[in-house]
Amino acid sequence: MKLAFYTYPKGWPWPNSWRRLKRSWHQYESGKVLQQGMRFSGTGDIVIGKYNKPCNAKVAIIWSWKQLQVIAAQQTQGNHLLVLERGFIQPRNDWVSLSWDGFNGRGYFPKAPDSGQRFEKYFSHHLKPWRKPSGNRALLIGQVPGDASLEGADMHCWLQDTVQKLKAMGASIIFRPHPNAQTATPEGAVLASGSLQQAFDNCDFVVTFSSTTAVEAVLAGIPTVIFSDGSVAAPMGSRSLDEPLKYPDRTQWCHDLAWRQWTLHELADGSAWRHAVQYLANS
Repeated sequence: MKLAFYTYPKGWPWPNSWRRLKRSWHQYESGKVLQQGMRFSGTGDIVIGKYNKPCNAKVAIIWSWKQLQVIAAQQTQGNHLLVLERGFIQPRNDWVSLSWDGFNGRGYFPKAPDSGQRFEKYFSHHLKPWRKPSGNRALLIGQVPGDASLEGADMHCWLQDTVQKLKAMGASIIFRPHPNAQTATPEGAVLASGSLQQAFDNCDFVVTFSSTTAVEAVLAGIPTVIFSDGSVAAPMGSRSLDEPLKYPDRTQWCHDLAWRQWTLHELADGSAWRHAVQYLANS
């Protein structure tokens, strides 16, 4: 089985470009140690693909959902994509998610093999009881315009439309922009100050298009409205402002989520790949 890695950042190799490598280090290092883990597990037919230049491989390993020519070629040929991205549960940069043939919640993941031991070991301290709203304060989450998880949606338009709908519902709106985006505060909203936890403490529910903040909110017990199916937290939230807030049982979702992200050590020793490759046997 031929596997092609496209996880080296665009323009690699870069002469005298430590600054660019530092910015993309998580992407570079994740691909590097996953290759090591695959070879350790006996998967040896590995090639390095050029950025966004398709080659005929059974599996193309990419970072995020950006190399559209590679994605289109794999889909047309009936081959597979293994998509790497930062983890879903904090600290996200310490973890790498592995999804098949889709990005985040639109990808496929092998079934969790245990009944919660992995979640208890690594993530249970994040889980808080559902809390009932005491008011009508919405925390609106911004995202980086053009991010792959937006699937072409205009973030500015979505934010302004959502603020108008929330105001019509009588909600007060706190806006928290993405830290890497210079997004203007939508008219009718108040800019959040302080940490994300402080914003959580001062809201009754969270509204997002597809931000991974939804995972943090659901784990924190805050009812969340999630507009996109592409969010891994989508099954735990309401899907529009017209729906009532939801408080579902999170048990299985938490167990599954724990098996959707891996440490660099687990990538390197092959355990992440041995779990992920089960998908190919069943597809």
